[in-house]
Amino acid sequence: MGGRAFVSAVDTPPNVGREVEVLFREARQRRRRRWVAGISILVLVLVAAGIGIAVAQTGGHSPPLVHQHLGPPEWSTPTASKSAPPSDFVAGDNQGGIGVYATATGRLIRHLSGQTSGGPDQQPVVSASGTSVYFVQPQGPCSASIQTVPVSGSQPSSTAISGSGIIALDPAPSPSPGLVAWVGALCGSESQPTLYLSNETTGQRSDLGPYTGRTNDEGLAWSNDGTLLAVEASPIVKVLDASDLTGPAQQLTVRAGCMLSDPAFVSYHDELAVINTCPTTAGGPGSSDVLIYSAKTGHPVALAVKAPRGAAFQSLSVDSSGHVLVGLSPINGGAEIAFLSNGRLITVSHQSPTGAQWITAG
Repeated sequence: MGGRAFVSAVDTPPNVGREVEVLFREARQRRRRRWVAGISILVLVLVAAGIGIAVAQTGGHSPPLVHQHLGPPEWSTPTASKSAPPSDFVAGDNQGGIGVYATATGRLIRHLSGQTSGGPDQQPVVSASGTSVYFVQPQGPCSASIQTVPVSGSQPSSTAISGSGIIALDPAPSPSPGLVAWVGALCGSESQPTLYLSNETTGQRSDLGPYTGRTNDEGLAWSNDGTLLAVEASPIVKVLDASDLTGPAQQLTVRAGCMLSDPAFVSYHDELAVINTCPTTAGGPGSSDVLIYSAKTGHPVALAVKAPRGAAFQSLSVDSSGHVLVGLSPINGGAEIAFLSNGRLITVSHQSPTGAQWITAG
């Protein structure tokens, strides 16, 4: 996933045609050249479903704003600084499927899935146990399911969530066994996508209300103990209590004109990492950074890393020790995977698409 344009999500009402074009451009930039044809197929699926990139609708109220200041202090992670990052991560395999990569070399170790006629698999997410990967698999016009496959690749993928006429996106398996949060859109409908919680064991599905995040992000994330669910609600991220997922949410503050996306909880229960993207202004270039927020107060408490000038973060993953893995779109195009080490970004791969997620338990 990659190439997110610097745009504000609070300027105008949604325009489906324009938003689908933005989605096409982002998808094209997130994938390497060999994926362009497959991505085009998926975009046609999304066009048929009438899905646009959601514009902020946070209960009819403007999102809370943060006044400009010098910024939060640099993030300190003693545990991460004393330990090696996870040895593997999962991302697109450049052939339309999902694959496992070695952190040390950036090379593909094994394939977990293969592209079907519906288009390239995408949005891989590792389960809390670290033993399986959930991902989105397009299955023809107006249809996509959420599949699950062992990280070992010992078995083929199986369907975790599907529905007639539903495009299932953005899987987020909970640390509580069998529960998966996800986003669904009705085929041929211009209505807002919906946030769902499904029980894989019983098949029960709960409607948690409209989803106003961007459907091509990793917009959902559970806390390590499964008690909180972070949800994109462009241009902010909100945090829901798992005991009352339809109740009041804690909104993360955002500077005027900027956008928060791709939430990922860190090792501490109440700390949440997000990508903060600010557009180009007359006073200078746009910026992209990873901020650490308090999920309790909704305010930023630290700066994890800033993207190089002109580059933009496209994906984010944090393990339980605080190791940060990002997908990055450099100023000269392409896509990179990098991890944070002692305040510096270390490039892992120039080949794999962004959207990478650490493979680790807990």
